[in-house]
Amino acid sequence: MILLIYSVAISCYLLYASSKRLEVQSSDSLRVWLQSHAKYTKLTGFLLLVISLLTAISSIGVGFGIFTVILSMMCVWSLLIILSPLRIFRYKHIVALAMVLYLINYYY
Repeated sequence: MILLIYSVAISCYLLYASSKRLEVQSSDSLRVWLQSHAKYTKLTGFLLLVISLLTAISSIGVGFGIFTVILSMMCVWSLLIILSPLRIFRYKHIVALAMVLYLINYYY
């Protein structure tokens, strides 16, 4: 379940980073690359979102799978829009959080 939510979060970030309205600083090389390759970034984001939706539907059922993906998308988008311009979290923090969540999911 954690991996499903994390894949939805990655796909939402890819779609957010490919937006033309996003102001990118030259010091953030990943965002510059994602925005310069916006077509591939959007395609990858949509494909990852569809794969997450299909995985949720196949593992936990149609109704609950769609509900889970929509709910996680709403939470991720709201946090992304609020926290991303502040640049509070760096990529090291996000990777560390993902590893901790995966370990919690694996051992419990």
